[in-house]
Amino acid sequence: MGSEDHIDSFKGARKQIEIYRQMTGAERLWIGCGLYEMAKKIVSAGARRMFPHLDESELEEKIKERMSRGTS
Repeated sequence: MGSEDHIDSFKGARKQIEIYRQMTGAERLWIGCGLYEMAKKIVSAGARRMFPHLDESELEEKIKERMSRGTS
């Protein structure tokens, strides 16, 4: 990634912040919830591949553990 890519990335992030600031709190919350659900699907798929031997409740515990890292 060259310096021009970093500049474009920075400009894109600033534009996204401008867009978020124009949204209502409810709209931002809706986006955040969607991002959380997408992340949970990705983590779930990874956990299922890494731990195919676990039953559903054990798998759910692994997913909860992974999703809560860094928040406690």
